[in-house]
Amino acid sequence: MAVYNTTNIPDVKISRLSSGHGEIDWLLGSKADGWGLVKKSLTLWGGEAGVGKTRFINGLCKMISKRERVLFYQLEMTVQSFRNKYLKNITNNNYFISDSSSIVDQVAEIKKYGPSFVVIDSINKVKEFTGSDKTIKECEAIYRSVASQVGCHIALITHLNAEGTVKGGTGLPHMVDTVITLSKNPGESGAFFAHIPDKNRYGIPGKHIELIHRDRGIQVLSENRFSDEGWIEPPAPFVTQPVQVTQVESNVSSQAAKNPGISGRRWPEVSKIPEDKQSISPPPRIKSPSASYRIFRPFKRLWRWLKEQEGGGYVD
Repeated sequence: MAVYNTTNIPDVKISRLSSGHGEIDWLLGSKADGWGLVKKSLTLWGGEAGVGKTRFINGLCKMISKRERVLFYQLEMTVQSFRNKYLKNITNNNYFISDSSSIVDQVAEIKKYGPSFVVIDSINKVKEFTGSDKTIKECEAIYRSVASQVGCHIALITHLNAEGTVKGGTGLPHMVDTVITLSKNPGESGAFFAHIPDKNRYGIPGKHIELIHRDRGIQVLSENRFSDEGWIEPPAPFVTQPVQVTQVESNVSSQAAKNPGISGRRWPEVSKIPEDKQSISPPPRIKSPSASYRIFRPFKRLWRWLKEQEGGGYVD
């Protein structure tokens, strides 16, 4: 502990880990602090039932494992079932899975393998976690300590109750640095939103992106980052995206430069959440599309179809 004069506070550089896709990095970061996941920090990913939490997070793990080590704690199903369902086509040696449900064992394994990205699916299945304020604080201290020692990012997965609140206690959102909610888009089958309602210590809250389930995997539909004047595509080696994703995104960037209409797509606005309900508020309601949005919707679908044919924008 120490006392600092405001002119002598040392600078602390924020180190980031790219998700492997620019749109997801944009959601999590900002121009001032950088883009992507923050190392030595915690995020909470809460999703509705059936929205595809595990499938989406597994896609992130597969992208990150192409250049960094990943450790996935699968506590919702057996390791064998998880492998057969999600990891049939993985071809690298950076993806590790564990079924250790004790936080003591998890800490020992994280220190042993030294991953850059750790997933706990789900925090509600950890033995020492009961949802009480006491265990929330204890788990937070332990996870933050090991994240700081190893230099990794830890993502905690949880569920949303029927009313849209986080399962696991009202204090759970206060345990982490960023809270991301995954909610279904009722206007399109298989589509869903990843949204940061209010808490993002290392970025800007209120942003959202749109994704959709395909037979091949999860595809990113939105291109909101191109409408952000602060967005700059991170140079290597900060981010090394899969070849197919990089190629498609570079094509979109060049086309957006020629035709600003590509980057200025209309998306439903997210309603503002009252301050007194921010920490445990349900996913935001999406306003009905405007008349002009409905008119141009066929062109939007055509653009998605063309993008899908090129094989780009997938989280895998």
